[in-house]
Amino acid sequence: MSSFVLKIIALFSMFCDHFGRVLSKGELSFMNYIGRIAFPIFAFQISEGYAHTKDLKKYFIKLFTFALISQIPFNLFQYAFGYDFTFNIMFTLILGLSAITLWDKLPNKLLGALGVIICIFLGN
Repeated sequence: MSSFVLKIIALFSMFCDHFGRVLSKGELSFMNYIGRIAFPIFAFQISEGYAHTKDLKKYFIKLFTFALISQIPFNLFQYAFGYDFTFNIMFTLILGLSAITLWDKLPNKLLGALGVIICIFLGN
């Protein structure tokens, strides 16, 4: 299965999740269960992007820019349902990419593991 097909599946799944949230007025619905497959696909795509990118810095900048741009509609959606401020999932994916990078690039695996643990706590 190609990367493009995986992205289409993840986008459809994410749409179902968000649409189900709107239809059920913020409550969980069966459509949210369809949407739960989106994150693992996007996380896999981040790891594939790390493995195949030629310019890691540019990859980080693209992800961070998209995270900032998408934060505005995300917050509007969150506030519509009475939720407090949270960061969107793009920031979680950036932390995942950071964890992969720290583990792979640091020469001391103990420091790499510490970096991964810090990324986990920041994401939580």
